[in-house]
Amino acid sequence: MLEPPKKDLEFGIIELKTGQGVTYETGDREVAFILLAGTADFTGGDFSFQRVGKRRSVFEGKAEAVYVPRHRTVRITGLFHVKIAVCATPVTEDSAPQYITENEVRMVRLGVKPWERDTTFIIDGKTNAKKLTIGEAYVTPGNWAGFPPHKHDVDKRTKNLRSRLPQGSPR
Repeated sequence: MLEPPKKDLEFGIIELKTGQGVTYETGDREVAFILLAGTADFTGGDFSFQRVGKRRSVFEGKAEAVYVPRHRTVRITGLFHVKIAVCATPVTEDSAPQYITENEVRMVRLGVKPWERDTTFIIDGKTNAKKLTIGEAYVTPGNWAGFPPHKHDVDKRTKNLRSRLPQGSPR
């Protein structure tokens, strides 16, 4: 489910059909489940978040998410075909599970043209997460996602890119 970790960061995608479920153990990691599309229920020993996820694709509104701290078990059940990004990192502190609604996700316009983009902050310092920071960037056609062109000496980012092709474009 998760790709091999980049030192301390793991990423994967869970895809569930309607009524299908999966159980996930967080182990020593805090885990964020970002709803890319569809709706799901999340239940654990001391939490139950129902009908999480309101959008049909990443291009329709802000994401909803569930944050689950270390040493927890979570059962995820797809209510409608659901695609979930799973992000995890080891932590040493405890926290509480949290449902982040679309209304709690901040959207900020960053940069200037041609590096302007709308960025959402889904998991950040305002949530219960201890180390994870997760967002989505919406870059309009013809613009760049960042400036100046740069590289990171230590790869601590994971990217999951999605694009919407104009109707009739080859796939």
